[in-house]
Amino acid sequence: MFTAPGNTTFAPQATMPGQYSPDGTDWISNNLSLRGCALSNNATTLTCEAFGISGGYSSWPSGGFFRFTPQVTVNPNAPAGTTLSPSGTAAITYNDVNAGKTLTITDGTLTVATPAPVTGRAGMCLDVGGRSNGDNVRIWQCLNHTNQRFEIEGGRVKIADTVGTANEMCLDAGARNNGANVFLWKCAAGNTNQQWVVRNGNLVLKDTIGTTAQMCLDIGGTRNNGDNARIWQCLNHTNQRFVVQRGYLKVEDTL
Repeated sequence: MFTAPGNTTFAPQATMPGQYSPDGTDWISNNLSLRGCALSNNATTLTCEAFGISGGYSSWPSGGFFRFTPQVTVNPNAPAGTTLSPSGTAAITYNDVNAGKTLTITDGTLTVATPAPVTGRAGMCLDVGGRSNGDNVRIWQCLNHTNQRFEIEGGRVKIADTVGTANEMCLDAGARNNGANVFLWKCAAGNTNQQWVVRNGNLVLKDTIGTTAQMCLDIGGTRNNGDNARIWQCLNHTNQRFVVQRGYLKVEDTL
């Protein structure tokens, strides 16, 4: 059982691999893993069942260490560049078949370190203001904020804090004409409006590649907070070039 550190909650997750170390420095994969993980207490407690991957019992020398890495969501207002406090906790209950006892280890800790603040020129980033179908996609000055973090997975550009939830949200282009709006929509397998290819800094709609009118993600000629994202015929132009950096999609000519 895990409790979340300050300024965090646990993301939904079903399984979690484990690692073992005899001295707490060199870690190796181990037969012990976790499954059936369930959230409680407003997602601040995560309870899982331990099991042997290869079946049977798991064994390890006394005095060793186990490490697990649950997924957490960090509050956007959490301080940057620090280890969040208070630390979380971790406990494991197991059956000692040799001693015929059920024992609990309660001295585990769970820590989360946040990245350092962005310094210097922040640049402009792709940004979303909400998490609902039809919500607009725009650019905004780059911030340490979940509205600007994306994951590119299977050709879809997903809002990072929705990945693994029942409502994963994707960048969606509803049309194929110059100026057509780009918005959020619930991710759907096989939806060609959500299939993108990252190529030479461009985000190209996959189903237009090889046609006479390849369409790219485009942010227009200005660089102001709130400027709308759209699609436009692919050109060798700075309005269509992005840099993928630590989950951000940054407008290249603002860096």
